[in-house]
Amino acid sequence: MSISAVLIVKNEAHHLRECLETLTWADEIVVLDAGSQDETCAIAR
Repeated sequence: MSISAVLIVKNEAHHLRECLETLTWADEIVVLDAGSQDETCAIAR
């Protein structure tokens, strides 16, 4: 069994890195971007 974490984000570059660091327990992290205009997508990659 694997556990996935799913994040739906938009313009969250200032919070995303810290949030992703708290998800080390997840086997998979899926980030769904809703049209960000900042560096959110680059950080998620």
